[in-house]
Amino acid sequence: MSGTFKRYLVPGLVMRSVLVGATYSTGREVTEFFLKYGPFSALIGLVITTVLFSGFCFVALELARRYKVFDYKSFCEVYMGRLWFLYELGFLSGVMLTLSILGAAAGEVSGDLFGIPHLVGTWALMVAIALLVYLGTSRIEKIMSVWSIFFYVAYAVLVVLAVYHSGSKIPEKVTPAPITIGAVGSAAVYAGFCCAILPVVIFVARHLETRKDAAIAGIFSGPLVFSPALALTLVLIPYYPDITSAPVPIMHVLDGLQVRWLVALIKVAILGELAVVGAGLLHGVNERIAKTLEERNTRMSASWRAGFSLAALVFSVFLAERVGLIKLVATGFRYGFWAFLAVIVLPLFPRGYAMIASRWNSRTAS
Repeated sequence: MSGTFKRYLVPGLVMRSVLVGATYSTGREVTEFFLKYGPFSALIGLVITTVLFSGFCFVALELARRYKVFDYKSFCEVYMGRLWFLYELGFLSGVMLTLSILGAAAGEVSGDLFGIPHLVGTWALMVAIALLVYLGTSRIEKIMSVWSIFFYVAYAVLVVLAVYHSGSKIPEKVTPAPITIGAVGSAAVYAGFCCAILPVVIFVARHLETRKDAAIAGIFSGPLVFSPALALTLVLIPYYPDITSAPVPIMHVLDGLQVRWLVALIKVAILGELAVVGAGLLHGVNERIAKTLEERNTRMSASWRAGFSLAALVFSVFLAERVGLIKLVATGFRYGFWAFLAVIVLPLFPRGYAMIASRWNSRTAS
């Protein structure tokens, strides 16, 4: 892998792998934060989100490069000091919210695919996640790598067929209209919430050698992360406005295409992606707990891992069943934004920019 590729593209590609997966697979987030304001506003909103996220990425990457901090604890300590733990609390809450969204989505998709009750589908996903976590790090990595290839191939086929089938409706749907404050605010909210992953993936800043590297990597990060959202939006636009009320919008598209093999392929891809993303999140939390205990000369036993995983999954199922997918995404992500606004956006970007700007002309910034 060339040095240029590592410096300029790897940061955005890593962020994409963390953010895309289950978040775009159902189409619910794209619909909730962008398309519900209208097709034209959705496209403008995605541009706004992309630009904001690229700017945020530059500040975070340059701060990490400048101060040589490549894990989320050290990174948060640079701009938050002793309050760094607030990020961890927010991150853990985000994991629980995401697990609940995965469970709710699995209930919708599996019920549609197998004709089983939604709760059964949700529990089936949680069992699959628990089994994957039990397999350990190396096997999880292999399974996630293989499934990611299958997932993106399946969605590439979907995008091509959907645009071929209904693409002629896109121009008539995307008519210029005034952009509302709500649409702009929603785009900003989504960009801010996505910043929650920056401390977790900040290790990618290891590849950066100069401020120019951080700037270019930041510029590329936004388009790399949100180009899948743009593709999915183009797939959903022909079905606007009916698509906005669908719990799993991508299922609405599949019903319109009426291609049985593609329907089955995408549903299987979604279910598998929900499982591997959930396993990756839960395994990451387990590893963080294990590292903390190791620093205190205590080992996290297999029973502790199983006990924590079980408790997290049971709570997630309860939340998914009580709240539902649409409300989880609409309400949970917006409340999550305000939490991460307090511990990421507000402290990191004004302070982070000031910290890198204060030494803008110093020789160490070269």
